Amino acid sequence: MRAEIKQIPARTYFCAERQLCLPDVCAFAAEMIQPLCEEAGLAELAIAGPVEFIYFNASPEPDKLFDLVVALPVERVKPYVGRFFFLEAMPFACASCEVKGPVGAIGAAWVELANDALGHRYRPGGQCREVYKVWLDPQSPDNLTELQLGLAARKL
Repeated sequence: MRAEIKQIPARTYFCAERQLCLPDVCAFAAEMIQPLCEEAGLAELAIAGPVEFIYFNASPEPDKLFDLVVALPVERVKPYVGRFFFLEAMPFACASCEVKGPVGAIGAAWVELANDALGHRYRPGGQCREVYKVWLDPQSPDNLTELQLGLAARKL
């Protein structure tokens, strides 16, 4: 795999957040995605893309805590009071690739993406994202997920 290096523009999200470990990601997603989307509808937010997971300082170590934001891109912030929040994400430089298939394929793809970026002398940043472009169910071979590994620098 050859990663695509790209710049994601600044974006506004409607979000849920939790500090957790990797084994807890699926349960948090199952708990939050539907209520987040329902609340966005009730708040009459204009959805601007598919659900994204934004990982801050994540590690492949299964017992290491990190912050996960389940984020729904929206066109703009509106007055809102409730259990969710808005997040303004800055422009994001990343190494990117797409993964087709069940959720179980994502872990190996992350390893391959990171190895490719490191092999091209990129230094990772503290953020990575998963953009769920097509999501049918956790086992579907037709899911399409874009992985975005944040980049801080490149050693020349």
